[in-house]
Amino acid sequence: MARAIDIGPSGRGLAVLSALLAASCIARPAVVEPVDKGASSEPVPCGVLDLLTFNVAGLPGFVAKVDGRETHPRLGAELRAFDLVLLQEDFWYHDLIEASHRWQAAPRGGGFLRLGDGLARFSRLPLEDVEHVPWTTAHGLFGAYHDRWAWKGFAAGRVLVAEGRSVWVYNVHFDAGGERGDREARAAQRQQLIEDILVRTSESDALIVAGDFNCGLGSLDELRERAALEDSGGGGIDRVLYRSGADMTLRPSPDAPRPRPDLEELWKLSDHAPVWVRFAVE
Repeated sequence: MARAIDIGPSGRGLAVLSALLAASCIARPAVVEPVDKGASSEPVPCGVLDLLTFNVAGLPGFVAKVDGRETHPRLGAELRAFDLVLLQEDFWYHDLIEASHRWQAAPRGGGFLRLGDGLARFSRLPLEDVEHVPWTTAHGLFGAYHDRWAWKGFAAGRVLVAEGRSVWVYNVHFDAGGERGDREARAAQRQQLIEDILVRTSESDALIVAGDFNCGLGSLDELRERAALEDSGGGGIDRVLYRSGADMTLRPSPDAPRPRPDLEELWKLSDHAPVWVRFAVE
């Protein structure tokens, strides 16, 4: 069950609501089966993988800084330039995204008094089942960015790059905020992520861990060291980490011979920066 570090002001009503919230969300993983949309006119990548990670600010309209009813219908056309798309905060308006990618995996749904995890993926390459794992520690009910109202965590699944060869891809979204409780929650979440990677993957597996880390690169040193990950760059708290595998080399290669995607419109659709990484896959 999610552990609250500091839920804010005391009071009987707050305590009852906090108990209801916790009881409504026992931290159990859930598997989302990707949908195969069938034949697509989009080319399947060969030797190059354009990855986008993007927090789309998809909160319900009455609390959002960005109105997803306007931005999400525009997302589909902008996502077309990328082979693999990982979205965070795709909480409320997922059905408004009309992406052309053949394989699509929706976010995990929510429950009583709680949003889902907002972690979606779209791919030109085949997707295996995606396991969504909620954090076992969270912070913030009334204040501290209200993280306990969502089922934040990570989503892990393989992307099939070639016959018999795949890369593990983790889409992550950590607690937000700079309070002590936020920092402690993120530290516990990083440990949970590290332990999952060490159990789920082997040292010979290629791996990408991307999303909204809600912290600077320095806070990811232990994650990078223990999971043997390198940093490919990012937009501050939104980043892409990666490692090559025994039968697959991943190499950031922005100048590979393919047109660069245009990120200008994506910048207008969220309060986060879109992060694009082009991998040469060998």
